Order: sequence, then structure tokens, then C-alpha cells
Amino acid sequence: MTTTTTTATLLSGGEPAPLGVEFVCGAAFAAAAVGAAAYVSNAATGQRTRTLANSANAGGGRIVGLAASPANAFVLFAAHEGKQVNVWDVSDGVLLKTWSFKDNIAHFKQDKNDPNAFFIVFAVAPHKKSSSTATTPTPTSTSSSTITAPTASSSSSSSTTFKLERVSLKLLEDSSSVKKKQLDSDRVLNSLLPAGFKYDVGGLAVSSSVVSIFTDKAVFVWDATLSSVGFGDPKRINIPKKQQIHNPKITCLAAHPTTTLISAGLSTGEILLYHNPLHSSNNSNNNHPPAVQILHWHANPVLSLAFMNDGTTLLSGGVESVLVMWQTDLLSKRTIPRLAAGNSLLSISVSEDDALIGVVCGDASVRVISVANLAVKTCITGLKAREGRVLAGGNGLVVDPRTGNLVVAGNVGCIQFYDALRDTHVMEVEAVAQNRIVVSGGVDKEGGSIVPNKTDAAEVGLAAVKFVAFEQEGRRSRWMATLDERDSMCVGGESEVSLKFWLWDEVNQIYTVNTRVASPHDGPITSIRFFSVPHESDASKKVLHLISTSLDTRFKVWELTPAPATSRDQTPSWTQKSQGFHKDAPIYSAAASSDGSMLAVACGSIVTLWDPSTNQMCATLCHPHAKEHVSKVEFVGGDASGSDSGTDIPCLVAVTSTRLYVWNLLTATVWWSIELGGLALGITVDPDTNRFAVSVGIRASSLPTPPPHVAGNDSGVELDSEEALKKSKVLSTSILEFQVSSPVPTMTYSGEGKVQGLQYISQSHVPVNTNTVDNGATTAANTTTPRLLVLSSKYEIIAIGASSPPPPPSSTTTTTQTSLKSTPENNGLFSGIYGPSAFDKTPTTTHLATTATQAAKSGLQTTRDLARIESERLSFLDAASHLLAPPVKLAAPFFEAVLKKRDFGKEGEERARFGIRGVSSGGGGGGGGNGDDEAAAATVVAMEDVVVEDRRRQQQQVREVGEQDLRDMEFLSGLLKKVAVSNQKEVKMASEEEKGQAKLLTVSKKVATPVVAAAVSTPVIGTPKLGGGVVVSDTPVKSMGSSGKKAKSLGKKGGF
Repeated sequence: MTTTTTTATLLSGGEPAPLGVEFVCGAAFAAAAVGAAAYVSNAATGQRTRTLANSANAGGGRIVGLAASPANAFVLFAAHEGKQVNVWDVSDGVLLKTWSFKDNIAHFKQDKNDPNAFFIVFAVAPHKKSSSTATTPTPTSTSSSTITAPTASSSSSSSTTFKLERVSLKLLEDSSSVKKKQLDSDRVLNSLLPAGFKYDVGGLAVSSSVVSIFTDKAVFVWDATLSSVGFGDPKRINIPKKQQIHNPKITCLAAHPTTTLISAGLSTGEILLYHNPLHSSNNSNNNHPPAVQILHWHANPVLSLAFMNDGTTLLSGGVESVLVMWQTDLLSKRTIPRLAAGNSLLSISVSEDDALIGVVCGDASVRVISVANLAVKTCITGLKAREGRVLAGGNGLVVDPRTGNLVVAGNVGCIQFYDALRDTHVMEVEAVAQNRIVVSGGVDKEGGSIVPNKTDAAEVGLAAVKFVAFEQEGRRSRWMATLDERDSMCVGGESEVSLKFWLWDEVNQIYTVNTRVASPHDGPITSIRFFSVPHESDASKKVLHLISTSLDTRFKVWELTPAPATSRDQTPSWTQKSQGFHKDAPIYSAAASSDGSMLAVACGSIVTLWDPSTNQMCATLCHPHAKEHVSKVEFVGGDASGSDSGTDIPCLVAVTSTRLYVWNLLTATVWWSIELGGLALGITVDPDTNRFAVSVGIRASSLPTPPPHVAGNDSGVELDSEEALKKSKVLSTSILEFQVSSPVPTMTYSGEGKVQGLQYISQSHVPVNTNTVDNGATTAANTTTPRLLVLSSKYEIIAIGASSPPPPPSSTTTTTQTSLKSTPENNGLFSGIYGPSAFDKTPTTTHLATTATQAAKSGLQTTRDLARIESERLSFLDAASHLLAPPVKLAAPFFEAVLKKRDFGKEGEERARFGIRGVSSGGGGGGGGNGDDEAAAATVVAMEDVVVEDRRRQQQQVREVGEQDLRDMEFLSGLLKKVAVSNQKEVKMASEEEKGQAKLLTVSKKVATPVVAAAVSTPVIGTPKLGGGVVVSDTPVKSMGSSGKKAKSLGKKGGF
């Protein structure tokens, strides 16, 4: 039995980290952290060049710090939350080195005074003690600091403590420091903040003068120049009392590159500039605080701060999507508005030459700004789906059948088209035009720190796209439907819902709104789906329809109708065709068969089957557990037995909250069903096979299981899965793939948290991996190309597939085939052109054996033999360029190897074998030498003379035949000309006679009396008829009178 293994590959996506962009390779590339990976892009074009990520997330979590090496422009340090620091070569994407630590890493910055030293803030778990990152309790630090225990009101509610240490991370270490048992404590240079600090450290700022961290209420500062003698105790700086009236919290921190100036951003939108903080008082009363300047432009929390390298400009950003540039000496400002399309600016960084500014935005994009003209130089856009911005219906992924791109919820009121296989943003469609309104605030009330997505939760009165559907016509699809919903601004008010139909514009390459339907249903809409129905009069044509379902117990069918003939605009529009219901049960889902002949509508706990052309219900399917409502239905067609018998049985898959049912539509019975073991979240069907996948949420075992149903009417309506999710947290999600013929999963995958969506990609949009076997035939790859894409709880797109080991080699290989395959191949420079690998791909093994047999019988060299000989002759060129001889010396051997020398004796033998006249059998059998060569040469010359004479004779014969054909053609042409001239004369004479006859006609008013014309004594060839035709006759023609009848032929028709 063949065993399969599930493989998961990270394609794209992830939550953007609020870390600054690192410019590497002389600011030619920009590196940004997204989730557990670092993406390196071209700063000029925005094209993705490298993805720096360990296999299977071996790095241990998201990236919390990036640092470019000042000693090497191609080296990038990446600190992961999971106790690991990786060093990457950005030029080729190679992992150079990895350091592991005992505790989790919270913040990571480079020491500006030592390129091999880094400041790291560690988060120590509650059960861990102590003073260093390693297993030994005594670090090799030069100083330590003691800080009074914080009060309960100011400390974090969590029991995690923090410590700050200066660690040495040398890329090239001596042999004594790279031992396997080297302890982490040996890397610790200084311990600035020992373990036991219970404040939540919000960030770390490092310059050549100061080292500082901040909590929600205070800033702690050390003198960075004292690393050699010990940093000592930090200086604590609190928020000024005047600003404490509004209970602000520190949100970000930045240190001046050359002085001790420190800038802190507040949740109230103010920016505090602390001058000379190292000379302030360190007691709790803080009687001698440092001088403070206040800058205020932002109306919402300041999320990012950064100084230019020359120290003259301070950059700030926040929720307003505006980059503010402050002149620190003049206190003047300039702004760059509308940077992130209404999204927050999470972090700001500057290149070393102050030429570029990198801004990480909340919509998973990085904007590179040129300082010269303050314009956006390039925009690097990632996957925009994140918390609060996911399509409804349990499936946050939709596939565009026209291009194969994924469609997800983008910015508020927009949908994003994203190429997941190439990790490229394609376009964004603004489904709802609106202004962004943000309520002031956005600070996490429980933790006290800024959560960027919290600001999005404060957006009020904005419409969001809930559902997206596409016409299922492959690359010919033109129609898209969206459903957007805007919550009411009034208490108890109704939401505004709009159903929009979009038409693809081939000229402008955009979607345009064709029809808008306001409030299509009276209740919440649960699904929309396109399907096509054959035309009533012409079965070859199809009429496009859309079905929408709602909890108002109604489903509606919308039809694409052509424009009236009198209308100036001939663009078709959408109208409602019909609606249906069953027992007033809420409708959760609907699906259509591939040919459009049947609709399946989930009405409560019953699946109803409808004829879309007449809107009549055909049958009902009731599953055994009638207390659970059907949340998803899908049609699946395929081989029922799972073999290649070709039996295609239509099936229907129905999913409830906890069970999966497969119905045989031919017998209207349940084929098989299984218990999912969790909460069903979504389902998707493979468009190319008879497979389907289901996502199942695994709830927390400690929480009670929600009731399976609620008492009510006979429809057996159960609590919706979304409501059940609110009552029990989903710890993990299992994805099960089935064949329609078997309840045994063909593939399983388990992911952390709740999976937001899953979708199959059609095989036509996925590149197929192929392997070439030894006999030249191309077969499918042993590793199946992953086509099932999953949107994980971290908003990353993961490709899931099943791979099987390669089959064992066949033992039925023939002897001839083995001998051919055993020929040694030269993998050198010219082997691809002259080597045997260029001739391995013959059609079949039989052809190879036949060719080899014929070659052996005839004694001639085959193409393979000639290629092997040429490859051996040119083997002296298969070496490195610096090892080869000069080209002058290689020219003669090269031409001797390529140009074959002429052998007159062998040529004579071969010509004699083919029976050419005048050729002897060869140059004598005996001694060789000059006499034999001369005789052979004379024989060849005589043979060539005979060949030339034969060729001349053949050319003379061809020339004579051509001349005779030319004479025949001239004779025939002259004859045809004479006949044509004779015909013209006769026609002219006939026309003159007809004119004379017309004068002799008499007309009677009462009776039309025909007058007989004079007989024509000579035969007429091709005489025109009075009615417009041609009559061929050799007898006189009788002309008719005024009755208008056509002339009749009195004699037998003739011709020539």
C-alpha cells in the first residue's frame, strides 16, 4: 500500500510586524518582517527577490527584530520570538548562522558602538529564575543594575518578567568559542536590567549615546558610552504631570543618533522631546526632571518615531496615514498625507545615506519614499487580509476562475486580488466608496500597549464586503458579484446591505458596476452563488443566474436579461426572476450542479432540490440528525468506486455543525456520513477531481460543549457555527480531504487557531511538476503539486498537498535497454549539445532497441555513437576557464575535433556498397602506402566524373521535357484565343439581327399575336436570351410578343 505524507508550504501573507524596514546592499534592497519571514524586495521596483524563512517555521515564531550588519552590506540579522537569532545572506538567501537562547526574545537592537554586540530584551517565563540567558547562573557581565520592585498598580497583570542584556554575536568566531557546549552566558557582555522587572517593556531604542526602554508610564535610560566600565543604574523619566491629566500612555520611542535627546510618542497624539535625560534625578519624587519639549499634530496615538541620521529631522506617524517631518531645531513641520489609504503607519526607518524612508503600513504594505522630492518611490504590497477584515460565510478565500488569483477582503470596503503562487499583489477593487472615520484612542485597555488592529476596531460607520462570487466559466468569466454591509449608526437601526453585479472591462482591465440592488433580502444574507441554465429556445446557449440565500426564510434567483432593443445602452442588466421557501425555515446555503439543471438549498435541517428553469421543488433530503441545521451544501461529481471504471454518480455533500453527509442523488439516500469531532467551519470542492475538503475547529476541552440545538419549530434550527465559536474558543483546526466514494480521509492537516478559509486552485492555473524517466517518457511527478490553499489563523496562505514516495524501479528492463542506459554520460560544458543526454528522449524503448539492432547489422554509426565520439573529442574543453589553455592554442584542437578528416579509401568503399557506376571496390587489399593512396584518389576522381556526367544528362532531360511542355502550352493558348475571337463576332452578329427583328414586331391591343422572325441560317453559339440567360441552339429562334414571355428554343439545344 502506498503511503502519503501531508506537506505544508508557506506561500505568502502574515501580519506585518511593527518593525522598521532595514535597507541592505547600499539601500538597493529593503527587508521587512511579516510573521515568521523576512521579505527582501528591490527598493526601486518593489519586486520580491528573497524570502528569508526557516523550513517548517524552525525559527520558532514571528520576527521581533531586524538589524543590518554594518560590517557587511549583504548580511541581515533576524531575531525570532522563539529564542533564536538567525543570520542571513540576502544576496543568495542562505542561512549563515543561528544562535539559540534560553528565554523568549521580546526586542532586538544593534549596538551602535560595537558591530558585534546587540541589546536584547528577554521575556522570562514565570517558572524561570534568574539572571542570565544561559543554564549557568553567573554571566560574564561587567556590571549589574538593581531597580525597586514596581507597585501592583503599575505592574503588568501577567507574571512574565523582562531583562535587558548586551550580547556578543560574532559571525566569525575563533575555534575556542565555537565549541558545542558553549553556554549562552558566555555571550553576555553586560546585564543592564536583570530578571525580575515586571513592567511590560513596550520597546527598545539604541543610539551611540543612550540605550533606553519604555513602559506605558516611564522611560528608562542608560549611558551607551559606559559599556566598557558598566552601565550602572538607569535613569527613570516619567510623563510630565501636565500630560497625566488625560492618563496617556507611551506608545513608541526614538533616540537621537548623536546626542542624548530622546523622543517619546503618547496615546494622546503628543510627542515629548527629553533633553539631556542622563542628568535627571533618579529618585521616585523626580524633582529634577529633564527639559521637555512637546510637539502636537496627531489627533490619535503616535505609533512610530524615527530620527534622520543627521539628527535634524524627526519623523512621526500614526493612525491618520500621514507622515509628519519635524525640524527639531526650528520646530517646524511638513506632512506627506494619504500614504496608506487610510491605514496606520506602524513603523518608520531611514537609510544610512538619508536618501530613502521606509514606512511599514497597517495594510501589509511597505512604502519607500524619496527624501529628494518627498514622493513615494515604490510600494510593496502584501496580503491585506487580517483580523476584522475577512469575508463571511466561513470561507475567507475565493478564487477568480478567470486568472486563478485569490480574492480576499482588503482595506475597508475593498477586495484584493492576490497571486498566491507568485506572492504578488494584482489589484484592489473598491466595492464601496467611503471616507474613513476613526475614533480617537485605539489603546488596548487591558495590556496598556498599542495594538495596531485596535485602531481599526474603532472605525465606525464603514461598509465591509461580506461575500464575493464569480461566474464559473473558467478563463471566459466576466461577471462578479459582491455583497457589502454597513452597520447602522443608530441604536436599533437596520444595516444597509447592497448586492452589486460587476462586469469585467477588457479594455481598461477593471471591474465596473453594472447593477446595484439595495436591501435584496429582509434578513441577513448567508450566501451568493452564480450558475448557468440552458436557454429555453436554444440549448447551446446559456443564461447566467445568481442565487442568494438569507435567514429571512427566502432564497432569490437573479437573471441576466438583455437590454431592450429601443435602449441606447445595450449592456445587459440583472433582475429578480423568482424566489422560494420551504416551511419558513431559515436558509443557510445553496449550490448548483455543474450543468445548471438542479439547485440544492439548505432550508433548516432539510436539503431541498429545485428545478431552476421552473422554480419547482423536486425532492427533499432529510438526514438522520434532524436537530442540526445544514450549514453548507456542495455538488460533487466523480467516480463512485474510486477506480477508473468511468462511472460518474452525482453526489451532494451536506455539512452540519458536527457531521458530514454524502448523498447519492440517483437513489436519494445517504451514501455515508461521519462525525467530524469538532465544529465545521468551511468546505471546498476540487473543480478537477471528485475530492473535497472540510475544515473542522477543535474547541477547548476545558469548556463545556455548547448545546447541539435549540428548541423551536419543526425545522430543527440549531445555533449557527459562528455563535458557537463565540461561546467556545477554537484552539486548533483540522483540515480533512475526502474522496466522494470513501469516508476515510485521503489527507489530514492540523493548524494552530481558527483557519479563516480554504480553497482549491484549478489545475489549469498551477504549474505541473514532471519527471523524466530513463526511457525518455515524461510522467507525472511523484510529488503532487499542492492545490489546496489555506488562510491560517495568522493570515498566512499555506499550500497543503499529499506526496507519495517514488515507485520502485521496474525489473522488466530489456538487455538492450540496460546497455543503452549504462553508457557513461559526460556532464561537461558541451555535453548538453553533443552529449548523449540530448538523444535520450526517444519515443519508446522498442524504438531504441530497433535502432541499435539495425545499426549493428549495417555496420553504420548511429546518431548516439556520433554524439558520444564528438563529446569525447571535445572533452578537453570541459574544465574551468582559468584552467584552460589560451584560445590560440585551443583553436587547432577544436577544429580538428569538430571537422572530420576525409578518408578517400573509406568513401570509395561506401560508394561501391551503394552501387554507384564506375566505382571500384577500393584501393587494393595489401600494403597501403603512397601507391594505395594514389590509386584510391584516382578511383575517387573517376567516380566523381561519372557522377557529374550522370547529373548533366539528367539536367538535359529535364530541360528538354520543359521545353516540350512550353510549346504545347503555347499551341493551346493560341487555339483558345481564336475560339474566343470567333465567339465575339458571332455574338455581335446575333445582336444586330435581333435589333432588325424588333422593328418588324406588330402589337395588337386585344390579342397578342406573335410575329415569327426570320430564320437564321447559320448556327448560333452562345446567343443571349431575352430573359438574361444564354441559349445554345442551331435552329431559328422564335421571338415572343408583348405578353412578356421569355423566348423559347424551337430546336434542339447544342454547343461545341
